[in-house]
Amino acid sequence: MQAALEMNCDAHDDPFQCPDSLIAYHEGLNQFGLIVHDGDRNVVVIRHCPWCGGALYEAA
Repeated sequence: MQAALEMNCDAHDDPFQCPDSLIAYHEGLNQFGLIVHDGDRNVVVIRHCPWCGGALYEAA
Protein backbone atom coordinates (compact mmCIF):
# COMPACT_ATOMS: atom_id res chain seq x y z
CA MET A 1 0.00 0.00 0.00
CA GLN A 2 2.78 2.42 0.93
CA ALA A 3 4.66 1.69 -2.30
CA ALA A 4 1.50 2.37 -4.34
CA LEU A 5 0.99 5.70 -2.56
CA GLU A 6 4.61 6.75 -3.10
CA MET A 7 4.79 5.66 -6.75
CA ASN A 8 6.43 8.34 -8.90
CA CYS A 9 6.04 8.46 -12.66
CA ASP A 10 8.63 10.11 -14.91
CA ALA A 11 6.02 10.81 -17.59
CA HIS A 12 3.13 12.16 -15.45
CA ASP A 13 3.16 14.77 -12.68
CA ASP A 14 -0.45 14.05 -11.73
CA PRO A 15 -1.23 10.54 -10.42
CA PHE A 16 -4.72 10.80 -11.92
CA GLN A 17 -3.13 11.04 -15.39
CA CYS A 18 -0.76 8.09 -14.89
CA PRO A 19 -2.25 4.69 -15.74
CA ASP A 20 0.19 3.01 -13.35
CA SER A 21 -1.01 5.02 -10.33
CA LEU A 22 -3.60 3.03 -8.39
CA ILE A 23 -4.18 4.61 -4.97
CA ALA A 24 -4.88 8.19 -3.87
CA TYR A 25 -5.01 9.64 -0.37
CA HIS A 26 -6.97 12.77 0.55
CA GLU A 27 -5.34 14.22 3.64
CA GLY A 28 -8.18 16.65 4.44
CA LEU A 29 -10.76 13.86 4.48
CA ASN A 30 -8.35 11.19 5.75
CA GLN A 31 -9.59 8.81 3.03
CA PHE A 32 -7.94 6.38 0.65
CA GLY A 33 -9.35 5.63 -2.77
CA LEU A 34 -8.76 3.55 -5.86
CA ILE A 35 -8.18 5.92 -8.78
CA VAL A 36 -10.77 5.60 -11.55
CA HIS A 37 -8.86 6.31 -14.77
CA ASP A 38 -11.71 7.95 -16.66
CA GLY A 39 -10.02 11.26 -17.53
CA ASP A 40 -11.36 12.98 -14.40
CA ARG A 41 -10.28 12.97 -10.73
CA ASN A 42 -12.62 10.25 -9.46
CA VAL A 43 -11.88 7.61 -6.85
CA VAL A 44 -13.70 4.75 -5.20
CA VAL A 45 -13.25 5.21 -1.46
CA ILE A 46 -11.84 2.11 0.24
CA ARG A 47 -11.72 1.11 3.90
CA HIS A 48 -9.41 -1.89 3.55
CA CYS A 49 -6.08 -2.46 1.84
CA PRO A 50 -6.68 -4.05 -1.57
CA TRP A 51 -3.57 -6.24 -1.14
CA CYS A 52 -3.77 -7.58 2.41
CA GLY A 53 -7.36 -6.77 3.44
CA GLY A 54 -6.22 -4.91 6.56
CA ALA A 55 -8.41 -2.08 7.84
CA LEU A 56 -7.24 1.40 6.83
CA TYR A 57 -9.27 3.10 9.58
CA GLU A 58 -9.96 2.36 13.19
CA ALA A 59 -13.56 1.46 14.00
CA ALA A 60 -15.41 4.31 15.71
